[in-house]
Amino acid sequence: MGRPRRSRGDLPRAPLELLHPLALPSAAVAGVEILAELPRGQALPLFSLYRAALAWSAGTSAVAEADRVERHALARLDEGGCWPAAAVVAMFVAAPPEDDREEIARACLALADWALSQQAQETALAFAGLAALVWPRHPRYAWTYGRLLRGRGRMREAEHWFRRSYRIAVWLGDFEAQAKCLNSLGVLSYLTGNYRRAETRLARALALAAKRGLRVPRGEILHDLFVLELNRQDFTRAEAYASSAVQCYLPGHDRLPALAHDLACLWMDQGHFTRALPLLHAVVCRLDDLSERFQTYAAAARAAGGAGDREAFDWAWRGAHETAARFDEGRLRAAALVDLGRGASSLGRWTDAVEAFERAKSVAMRNGETGVIVTAEAGLTAAFAERGVDIPAHPGRRKGATQGDVVAREMIDALQPLRPVAA
Repeated sequence: MGRPRRSRGDLPRAPLELLHPLALPSAAVAGVEILAELPRGQALPLFSLYRAALAWSAGTSAVAEADRVERHALARLDEGGCWPAAAVVAMFVAAPPEDDREEIARACLALADWALSQQAQETALAFAGLAALVWPRHPRYAWTYGRLLRGRGRMREAEHWFRRSYRIAVWLGDFEAQAKCLNSLGVLSYLTGNYRRAETRLARALALAAKRGLRVPRGEILHDLFVLELNRQDFTRAEAYASSAVQCYLPGHDRLPALAHDLACLWMDQGHFTRALPLLHAVVCRLDDLSERFQTYAAAARAAGGAGDREAFDWAWRGAHETAARFDEGRLRAAALVDLGRGASSLGRWTDAVEAFERAKSVAMRNGETGVIVTAEAGLTAAFAERGVDIPAHPGRRKGATQGDVVAREMIDALQPLRPVAA
């Protein structure tokens, strides 16, 4: 008889692989980034806590260190901030060994969230990674760590954790986690310029979500397929995916503003800058995340440039730079910098355009974003020749309502409850 057939979704050969304590491979002292990013009064206790919990995850006792941190955190509970979560981690690490992984992992993620609120990106990564190490059999923690790594441009490490999360999800039969992992792997492929692999992974994720009736993940996957086709310049398929994503997101998915931003990008690629600009203007004030706000300001700068609106361009250019100054440069998106360059070149602001395109190329090279490198280089060539790269659509080119018009109305209706009340 022939060898037994193995499917792509096979379980790991040895589930024990997922039970074995993991370790973070690094030549540096684990957790040293905490000391570099935080004030001394927070850094020293959290560094000690991180080291104690890391030792605990590997099966080594660190009771004395955890006891000291627990007393320190409990004395500062009234201050809030990082101390409640730190006290939880220290309490369980110092206690006699039991099955406390869930409590410790959740508290580690709470510390990661707190670190993000303090713009301490590497500290957030450290505690998110610690959560994945503490509870290695849970797919969501590995997936969350992978997403944070991807956001920092550490694509190879992110892929490792997404793959691990997927294997755990298959082992446990967690279909939603499987769909999220495949989706994240597809986005990772897209960001690194491998569109064919991205489409394959996203199609597998979409098929799984549809088969299992996972409405919310299905909308998120459709959204990412829309972005993929947008970058491929296949506007017909992009509009179809966007329309389907809107239906899954209604009535109030938290990614509606993000989808509105991406729809505006679609219209800009079609030359409909005057349609995109008001939508981007409405979306930007709804975004709390500074990196997302920066991207939306940059897109608005491109739309304003294409529409010939110098006042709106100045507003968006200023907003983008003021926002970028408030968060770590490691979170800058190269594609957003390209948008700034395109907006500037449309208005003949060649010095600004060259500055934005050069910075976009540098960030894209650091993050391994091949497609953005090519786009930035093309923008630089055009700017040096004092030639714009965006061409507005001819107003009389199309007659009647198009699929894009239908999607536009759907998005405007969907965003209506989110609009601020007029003063």
